[in-house]
Amino acid sequence: MTAARTSAGLAVVVALMTVGIAGCTGGTTDQPTQTPTASASPTATPSVDPDDPQAVAYATATALFEEYFELSQEIRQKPGVPDWEIVLNYTSGDIRTNTVFVYEAMAADGVVQEGEARIASIVPISYESDPTGWADVVLAVCIDSSESSMAGWVGGPSKSKPGQPDRVLLTYTVRAFPQTHLGGDVVSWAIDSAEILEEQAC
Repeated sequence: MTAARTSAGLAVVVALMTVGIAGCTGGTTDQPTQTPTASASPTATPSVDPDDPQAVAYATATALFEEYFELSQEIRQKPGVPDWEIVLNYTSGDIRTNTVFVYEAMAADGVVQEGEARIASIVPISYESDPTGWADVVLAVCIDSSESSMAGWVGGPSKSKPGQPDRVLLTYTVRAFPQTHLGGDVVSWAIDSAEILEEQAC
């Protein structure tokens, strides 16, 4: 990574890493060109009514995000962020693009996360679907990074800016992708985009 790229993108990248990788654009309903692998499709909680598509979607999206977040925390605390490509199985769209950028930057600069961020809350706030099997779930996620920081950015701070709150509210769009090439009703889910709600506390 060049010094110019590090300087220009430092604040944005550190902000994304301390609150969870997020694209700073809202979710869209356009179908993305990148489709996640079927492996990133957690099973919905057994207590959820299988005949209620919205409830199943909410449970599946929440479980997927929790798995993604836990895996991301584990990888980012290891020097060299080994096997970070595994996280791509949980992503598409803007999140996939930011994931590649951030982990390549961490590996190149020797950046490691110290401590752990945690999910303070996850609240499903909307669900949209169509007859072809595509669906979007929007989750409001409060991330607490008070016990974590990024170490190793050359000439850079561990937080994106002085006074940044320890708890940040984001919305994540989790998208269902029908896997028609596999036959039947197989659907994969992926975290597609996100937005940091800077004006809202959590």
